[in-house]
Amino acid sequence: MEAFTALVFSVFITAFVKYIFDRLVNSNKDLFQMNKDRLIKAYHPMFNFIEPVLYKEISTEEAKVILEKLKSILITEGLYVDTYVKISVKDLEEKIAADKYSYKDFERVCYAVESEYEKLKKKVYLPPRDKWYRYNQKEMTKQEYQTHTETLQKIRTAVLYTVLLLFSIAVFYFVLAIFKAISSI
Repeated sequence: MEAFTALVFSVFITAFVKYIFDRLVNSNKDLFQMNKDRLIKAYHPMFNFIEPVLYKEISTEEAKVILEKLKSILITEGLYVDTYVKISVKDLEEKIAADKYSYKDFERVCYAVESEYEKLKKKVYLPPRDKWYRYNQKEMTKQEYQTHTETLQKIRTAVLYTVLLLFSIAVFYFVLAIFKAISSI
């Protein structure tokens, strides 16, 4: 009887573990597909349209053109778009309508679209745009770009001082070797 009980128990445990494992795998597949759909249907078109002017200062007229394109994507694919992006686009629309457009409004839209785009790319195992690419293309907020520029300047300065120190040490040993050679003559 104990053997039968152990057998039934092990069958139930095996079935339970398989059920949990299948649920995890299937939910991950569903989540992966949902993220892929969000990326392809909504964020990739938005990002492709906005990338040439990403974090650049643009005129109100250019902002209106971008706004209309983003709004058309939001109308057709709004279900896939994050609320923060929708709010950023709506705020930009209101600022333009009130004739109070500023770069910060557009920068907020850029940040919202770009950050969600990069998160989705990561979730579907696509390579991100690295910092060097973003820095060289100036696809960063002004503050982020300034921080990277200052950091690079500090690195250049540190490398320069290191090279000068090593060169000075090499010159010192070279002069020391010459003096030793002269003194031994």
